[in-house]
Amino acid sequence: MPDTSPPPLAWSVRVGIEAARFFGTDQELRRTVQAEQRINEPEGSFVPFSVMQFNQYLAERHIESTGRRANDIEAMLGRMASAGILFDGGIDPGGSLMARRYILGASLTSQQRRGALWLAPVIGPELVINVMAPNLAHITGVDSKGDSRGGSGLLIDSQHVVTAAHVVTDMTLDDVVHFSGEHQAAVDDVVLCDVRRDVAVIRVILPAAVEATVVGGLTFRDPEWADRVMVMGFPPVPTTLTAHLTVQTGEVVNPSVGTIGDGEWFLYSAVARPGNSGGPIIAADGRVLGLVTREFSDEAERAGLPFFAGVPTGTIADALEEGSLSGLLPIEQWD
Repeated sequence: MPDTSPPPLAWSVRVGIEAARFFGTDQELRRTVQAEQRINEPEGSFVPFSVMQFNQYLAERHIESTGRRANDIEAMLGRMASAGILFDGGIDPGGSLMARRYILGASLTSQQRRGALWLAPVIGPELVINVMAPNLAHITGVDSKGDSRGGSGLLIDSQHVVTAAHVVTDMTLDDVVHFSGEHQAAVDDVVLCDVRRDVAVIRVILPAAVEATVVGGLTFRDPEWADRVMVMGFPPVPTTLTAHLTVQTGEVVNPSVGTIGDGEWFLYSAVARPGNSGGPIIAADGRVLGLVTREFSDEAERAGLPFFAGVPTGTIADALEEGSLSGLLPIEQWD
């Protein structure tokens, strides 16, 4: 029976990154490939490479590209084209199998290229979870009654965790924050606590081993109508011994709503539980849309379903700018 299992994540990421290079316009790389594969291109012309040539390129670099992987590569390139990352460059008239040609599109930004999250529309949630999980912070402490409390946050560089302000104000923070897995970091200071916008930034001291896991290519953008989203964080799970990272999916149901007090939020359908507060809300394209804030519900009708709300990227950026932390948030720049 043929093996129909999906390809390993690491292999898919490597192939996607190599495809973006191979089908791009880097002239030095094109000359290398043409020499390796004895491709004669008329001077002054630009002939897009084919899937078959890409397979040969991968083989030269000892990346599995034959048998079932050849089919996986062809399917993956098709998904990259559907996502607008690659453009259809026609058919190689001299080819039979894998003759489709591709050209790299203009959808990759300089910020995205620092990591692999731009492949999220191609590979799916597995990539987002795998890349983001090591940077998800579990923030713990005790409330005024001495009871243990917890919230979530996102490590956005080697020194700063962004979270919701009410996570910081509702408890006295422990000396460390924990990350998904075995890592932890010492709490140095709360350098921003904007209660009105519900945005806080905690400065932490990371061990060298954790610094190496800071996500590359992390980008923020504002939410849009019907964005598919994932909410990641550490809500308490009854009877478990330790906190576990959980993921809930849904979609943006309104990208901008105003409330009493001049607050600007967005609404989404994914379930956010106590403990999710401050955690990231991530779009299907791998970009962060905002942070989980308090739910909106009528206190007189608690039996009704609440609306789950997020602090949008623009609001977070405003809070950081007023708090003299301008430039800290990696907002997507379309260049």
